[in-house]
Amino acid sequence: MWPLRAASLARRLLDYSGGGTEIERPIDISFIADDVVGFMQTAMPPTATFANELALDVPPIEGDGRQIHQMVMNFIANAMDAVDGDGGEIRVKTGLLEDISTDDPSLYLEVNDNGYGMDASAKAQAFGPCFTTKAVGRGLGLAAVEGIARGHGGSVEVASDLGVGTRVRVSLPVTSSS
Repeated sequence: MWPLRAASLARRLLDYSGGGTEIERPIDISFIADDVVGFMQTAMPPTATFANELALDVPPIEGDGRQIHQMVMNFIANAMDAVDGDGGEIRVKTGLLEDISTDDPSLYLEVNDNGYGMDASAKAQAFGPCFTTKAVGRGLGLAAVEGIARGHGGSVEVASDLGVGTRVRVSLPVTSSS
């Protein structure tokens, strides 16, 4: 049993560091987001809802499907924790961004929630390993998200205000072979 836990921890540490990409292949980020939302809806509090705005016509990215799946799960799990009360909503979006300075397209995956949000101190530490605002947790979620995004040539940004909610967006480049 402990070798499996050690292997899982090693994978998470590689995700955090931006390394460990195992299998590079074309990935449909909207398909993965829809799959994860479908899976996670079963654990959603009954008073909360998902709203999807998934683009169907975006080109694939080149990357590790396991890592991208893990990244989406981490986003949604954090949002679910934040909307633990009545009337919570999680909005999952994907789409194409055009960088007018380079003409290189990027995809984005964005998760918005209307949960309790973060103050400036929490936002500053959000991507640190072992940082969590939860009473129980490991704090590797957003750290792994940032490592996965970095390992795929992308970036992550967070916008959040207390009492308003949080928006986390990852941008990933579309490869020239797409």
